[in-house]
Amino acid sequence: MNENAIKDLLKNIGLKITENRIIISKIILDSFDHMTVEQVLLKAKKINPSIGLATVYRTLNSLEKESLIKKHIFAKNIIAYENILEKHRHDHLIDIDNKNVIEFTNGKLEKLLNDIAKNNGYELLYHDLKLYGKKRS
Repeated sequence: MNENAIKDLLKNIGLKITENRIIISKIILDSFDHMTVEQVLLKAKKINPSIGLATVYRTLNSLEKESLIKKHIFAKNIIAYENILEKHRHDHLIDIDNKNVIEFTNGKLEKLLNDIAKNNGYELLYHDLKLYGKKRS
């Protein structure tokens, strides 16, 4: 997302346009990964070392409030954000050792979940599947 688009977005959601907010917004909105606040802060500090943790939190909370990003709370207090603009439907596999979050889709699983809902008289609207694991040796 280019800087002008970020500025327009921030203006449209009522945020003051600052260099730091532009940097933070660009990092998360250009990412296809799940990022913790700390990961966003590290990337932001490479661009502008004066960016603080509070600014990252405030910016991410504002973007989440406007449904531009999604906050996930995974086990073991792993909190990660992801850009949901133009994202496809997916589920998550979380590595509990290194906190990596892997997105996956599986047509058979989607069919199974829809069948379960249908067999119980429901139409499946959405689901939020999180699998937790460790790498096998």
